Amino acid sequence: MQETQLVKYNAARKALAEAHGVDEVKEIRDKAEALRAYAVQAKDVAMQNWAAEIRVRAERGAGELLAEMPKQHGSRGVGKKVESPRATPLSKMRITKTQSSKWQKLAEPEEKEFESALQKIILAGKELTTAGVLREIKPQSPKPEKNCLDQLMEWLGTRMPNPAPCDGEPVGTCLLRMVFELPKTAENEKRFGEVVAYLEKISKFYADHADKLKSKQLNLIKK
Repeated sequence: MQETQLVKYNAARKALAEAHGVDEVKEIRDKAEALRAYAVQAKDVAMQNWAAEIRVRAERGAGELLAEMPKQHGSRGVGKKVESPRATPLSKMRITKTQSSKWQKLAEPEEKEFESALQKIILAGKELTTAGVLREIKPQSPKPEKNCLDQLMEWLGTRMPNPAPCDGEPVGTCLLRMVFELPKTAENEKRFGEVVAYLEKISKFYADHADKLKSKQLNLIKK
């Protein structure tokens, strides 16, 4: 970054830090976006990058302020829209609903997570965009919890080294058959003992609760 550009960059960061209203922050954002667009035409990559960074930072700042503002309420039944007495319509702030939504999402992560996402894109030499930052900070979908049947199949699956296709055979039966078809080794002998002990417990449980289990199965089938 050239010295002149560095001065402008630092001035923009300072102005952003001192801005207290959505209108102030948005003005900085709009100026940064205009400068970025100019830099693209001028093929000034350095200016394009720091202008884009200022724009994204301003959007996050605006998102933080928007999240704290009173919200407009939708219409209640038939009639005019009911508004909070202190709510400022987005249209008056020259902000679209899409922008408001994206900017507030930018404001959700902690500072460390936001900075990490920002720097990851910058260091990778990629174009810095709002959508790109949001993709980086988007939380991963939680893995679905395993139910007891999944856990049982997984447990049985660890009792053999290389599971083979079951060719339509019930998975539990297939796994057990392959387990007992394993070669007789000291390690496998230990595993066989674990499986037998486990099956004995299952057999005892079934013997003690067969009627209840069958009744539950019938109820599920009826549903």
